[in-house]
Amino acid sequence: MGEEGPPSLEYIKAKDLFPQKELVKEDESLQVPFSVLQGEGVEFLGRADEAIIAMSNYRLHIKFKDSVINVSGPHRNTALLTKVPFEDE
Repeated sequence: MGEEGPPSLEYIKAKDLFPQKELVKEDESLQVPFSVLQGEGVEFLGRADEAIIAMSNYRLHIKFKDSVINVSGPHRNTALLTKVPFEDE
């Protein structure tokens, strides 16, 4: 009746369009200090003075001994965070 050919609709998953980046760990013993959301990918995990810093495609999370800073959502602009001046004391 009809010609056989490729389907008229293609099913593309978001994970195929936006693959997760490889996790960069400053220290292999570090663990992600929060529950990762569906579709979220942790990109960096490191240490600071008395804190653990985790950055994902969705949030910046800084966990201190007694408190937490969690900046999340689409308004978070990681491009501003990639070039922070560093001075060694």
